[in-house]
Amino acid sequence: PKLDGTEVLRQIRDNDRTRRLCVVVFTSSGEPRDVSLCHRLGCNSYVIKPVAYENYINTVLQIRSYWLTLNASLSS
Repeated sequence: PKLDGTEVLRQIRDNDRTRRLCVVVFTSSGEPRDVSLCHRLGCNSYVIKPVAYENYINTVLQIRSYWLTLNASLSS
């Protein structure tokens, strides 16, 4: 890819049309510096991808449930 995830996040937050989007970083990196950088750049959530397929699927479903069902937005 030409851009890494942090650069995509930076561009999302720098654009007036996209800066209010919820951004969930879903990554294999658990490095504290990566977590810190993404939060400084304005991610709404940072989730480390599980290695095992079943855990991966369960994590995706939990993310979906939280952001589409449980999370209360300002407009609700």
